[in-house]
Amino acid sequence: MPKVCSACHKELEKTAFSSNQWRLNSTQRRCKECVQSGRDSEDSRAQRGRHSSPDGPPPPAAANSTSRGSRRQPLRDERRLPVRALVELAADQILFRGIPPKVGLDGFDKSRLVKRLWSVANNERMYWLTGPLLERLAEQDSEEVI
Repeated sequence: MPKVCSACHKELEKTAFSSNQWRLNSTQRRCKECVQSGRDSEDSRAQRGRHSSPDGPPPPAAANSTSRGSRRQPLRDERRLPVRALVELAADQILFRGIPPKVGLDGFDKSRLVKRLWSVANNERMYWLTGPLLERLAEQDSEEVI
């Protein structure tokens, strides 16, 4: 079963990874080509605050991967920037309204909230669900309630 390289986001067979890289979770795993060229994984970029593109791509996915995490596919390039903008607007709306208690986001500032939202939204297989939800949240007036 192929796995996704967290640096180049390509779905590759086992032979494209070293045995150590193959065992890492989906946010740390890098193919041999990315290791050799020095391309960072999503976790490395997040820890250093660096990004691979000057546009500042979205924050990385959550670090704790589940067994389903290896089947997760990052958004296609043409969707990344529009969805990133929606995530930013949604975070603004959530912070404006206040974060409800007991939802696991207590004490979150905007950057942490954006990272959490992005970890859910940056998934091509779930775009059918997250895309419309983010659009609706971002377009609502600040007085409306979800």
